[in-house]
Amino acid sequence: MDSDDIEDLPDQTGVMILPWVSLFPGTLLPLYIFEERYRDMTQAALTGNRMFAIAHTYDDTTIAPIGGLGVIRACVINADGTSNLVLQGLSRVEFLRFKNSPRPRADISILRDDQETGDVRAIRSQISSNCENLLAGGFETPEGFADYLRSSISDSAFTDLIASTLISDASHRRTLFETIELKTRMSLLLEMLSPTAESA
Repeated sequence: MDSDDIEDLPDQTGVMILPWVSLFPGTLLPLYIFEERYRDMTQAALTGNRMFAIAHTYDDTTIAPIGGLGVIRACVINADGTSNLVLQGLSRVEFLRFKNSPRPRADISILRDDQETGDVRAIRSQISSNCENLLAGGFETPEGFADYLRSSISDSAFTDLIASTLISDASHRRTLFETIELKTRMSLLLEMLSPTAESA
C-alpha cells in the first residue's frame, strides 16, 4: 500500500473473525458472507468506505492483537441475503478495543512498515533465488506471479506476496504476518523457504 494513502484509512472498522486467516496487504481474499452479524457488517461497509478487518483467534476467547484491514473490491448480494465478495488487503492493523454490539467493530491503529531501515538487498536476492528454484521445480502459483515477483515492487510488498503465496503452513504465515519489522520478516521468510523448512 502506498504510504501516502495511510491518512485515508479509518481508526475504527467492522471486524470478521476467521481463525488462521491472515489478510496480507495486497492479497485478495474471497469470502462467502452468511452469518447475520457479518451480513450487517458487509452492508454497513458497502454503504460506507467499503472496508473491514480480518481478525485471527488464538483460542475461543483470545483475539490476536494484529489483523488485516481490507477493502471490498467486488460483491454480489444473493437472493437469500448472503453475499460473495472479494476483499483486498490494505494494511496490517493493531486492534485497540473491540465492541460486539450491534456488530463486531474495533478501534484500530494502522501499522506501517514503509519506514524501511537497513540494506535488505542481499536478503531479497536470496529469497528471489529460493523462489526461482521452487518455481523451476513446478510449484503452482497464480498467473502472473513470477513476473510480478521480478518487478520493482517494494521490499514489503515483495515479502508479503511471497509469504501469502508460497508459505503453505498457516502458523508460519501467521508468524510472518505478525512480524512488523521488515528486515526480521524477510529473514524469517528466507528460513521458511529453505529446502527443508516446509517439510519439517
